Formats: sequence, C-alpha cells, structure tokens
Amino acid sequence: MNRREFLKGVGLTGVAAGVGALQMSETGAALAAPLSQLAAPEEPPAPPLARANTFSICAVDPKTGEAGVAVASKCLSVGALVCYAEPGVGAIATQATVNPRYGPDGLALLRKGIPAEEVVRRLTEQDAIATPDEDRYVKQYAGEDLTEEGTDFFRDRAGKRLVWLTSRMRQLGVVDREGRAATHNGARIVPWSGSITGPGLSCQGNMLAGEKVVADMAATFQASRSAGRPLVAALLAALEAGEAAGGDKRGKQAAAMLVVRDRGHWTGSDRWCDVRVDDHAEAVTELARILKKVGFVK
Repeated sequence: MNRREFLKGVGLTGVAAGVGALQMSETGAALAAPLSQLAAPEEPPAPPLARANTFSICAVDPKTGEAGVAVASKCLSVGALVCYAEPGVGAIATQATVNPRYGPDGLALLRKGIPAEEVVRRLTEQDAIATPDEDRYVKQYAGEDLTEEGTDFFRDRAGKRLVWLTSRMRQLGVVDREGRAATHNGARIVPWSGSITGPGLSCQGNMLAGEKVVADMAATFQASRSAGRPLVAALLAALEAGEAAGGDKRGKQAAAMLVVRDRGHWTGSDRWCDVRVDDHAEAVTELARILKKVGFVK
C-alpha cells in the first residue's frame, strides 16, 4: 500500500491527506503501524515530555565489544535520560525530546545484528503518537514545535484523532557492534543541532553553541584512541573538547559516562563504568575528578 492509499484508508482528508501524501518522504513509513496500535490517552494529556538538549558521544570497540556513551548538558540528571549500551551489541544516545523506548528497543534490534543505519530507520519510522483531536493536545505539541498540519501531524477524521510524527522532535545516535554509526536529527529539534559519525563513533548535539562542538568531540576521540587511550579516557576527552568548544549554549549542569564490557564489574555486571553528575556548576570537571579518583582515568 502506498502512502496516498494509507492516508485515505485511515480517514485522513482535506489538507492533511493532500499534503501528507506529498511530504512524508522525510519520515518515510512513520505511519506504517496500524493507527489502532498508536497510543491515544483518553484523559488528561501525558506529563511534560522529557527534554535532553545536550551533546553526547556513542562509541564501540569492535575488537573487544566494549561500548559506551558520554553526555553533558544544561539539563538536570541528563545521564538518566540519554545513555544506553550493551557489550558486544552497541551504544545508543536518545536526546532532544527523548523517546525512552529508543534505548531498549534499539538495543534489541542491535542484538539481532541489524546495522546501525537500519536501526535508526526502524526506530524513527515507527515513532508516531495518536491523541484525541482536541485543542489541549495541539497546545501540548506546539510546545515541541509540532505545529504544521500535513507535515508535523495529520488528522484521522474517521477516528477523531491527531497523529503526531514525533520523530521530528527526536535526536538519536547509534553505533553497532561492527562500529558502523548512524544518526537521526529531527526537523524540529533546537539549533544548533547536528551530528558527525566515523568508524566506531557518533557525536550528536542540539541547542549547542555551534558545529564545532561535535566536530571537536569527534576529532579528539579519534586522536585519543589512535594514541592508545582506553575507551573511558577517550570519551572523557571528547566531552571536555565539546565543552571547550562551547557545549550547550545555555550553560552547564550535568554529565555522565556509561561504559560496558562483558562482566566487567566485580559483581559480574556488564556496567563497568557508570558514573553520573546530576547537578553541578562544573559537571564535566566533576565527572573527570570522579573518574580519576576511582581509577578509570589515569
């Protein structure tokens, strides 16, 4: 079934159907799942959506299976929102207006050996939410800059619902077990936003001082690894470089590091290095102090 037939089949009419059939190329099959499967709250709107305007780096060592994510932001407890990794599987950062399912669902796909680019495609194309066709939901999603009917959302007139293409407010970075990297930068995330990928790494950010933040992160990480530095040290160096380049244009507040290796922790856990600074005036500096104190960075 092509997009025009699909839109007609779910009762999208008028402007939404005409524009939607022409403008859905960016999100591809975002409405591929039946509308009946899309979440549609019946009572009050969901709580405010979690936002992680931030800069991060995902990295994987294909030789050892070690994987990690490092992040910093003017966002309280950013590490609790962004970081996902599994040894021998890959690393994921979900940010901007966070979709918390990107982490576990993405790792499940990576576990099957699906390449990073395909994982990003599947996660974002399935990212749509249906709500009742009411002003309160229009206002809620207007706060995420989803305002253009036919581009950001569609009307299912038969079901009296709004279908929001929520991938447009997401940012995502994925690195798979082979070191292949891919990203998604939604059209509605806050500038400056963008990403850089390379062998074994993905750097991404939104609401940043500029492109130099992710460029310096990637270059510093690659130089650190080329010099033989371990993954934790290289990730920290990348965070420090991103902050030195301006980082989050609002300022500083939180930082985190997650590095996993097979049974790396003395308890048998894979979470070898899991350190978060949730609220600190110099979060990256504090993260570095802790990592050095406990011996992760020499």
